[in-house]
Amino acid sequence: MFTRLWRDHRAITVALALSALSVLGGWFWAWRALAPIRQPLILHYTSQVGIVQVGSLQDIAGLALLGLAIVVVNGTLALYLDARDWFLGKLLATVTLAVSILLFIAFAAIVGVN
Repeated sequence: MFTRLWRDHRAITVALALSALSVLGGWFWAWRALAPIRQPLILHYTSQVGIVQVGSLQDIAGLALLGLAIVVVNGTLALYLDARDWFLGKLLATVTLAVSILLFIAFAAIVGVN
């Protein structure tokens, strides 16, 4: 099944694999960097207000699970759309990759602030 999926939808499969890798890599990096910290983690910080939201590693894991859910749902839709229209499926896979890169940047910002 995977060889057929790879053969028929190569661009979408690569984009979705990179998306999942980006989300999982960002979460793993944040988890490794922030696990030794025992105080509440700064999740959102602005220069005007200061610390806006604090949380824990479970909140960061929730962000990763949300990112993976986005990748799975958008991947399913992208494969379905690619069977009907070559442009829309690839567009959705590209947008999914962009969102996962933004999630990776969010993990990097959380690590940088803490």
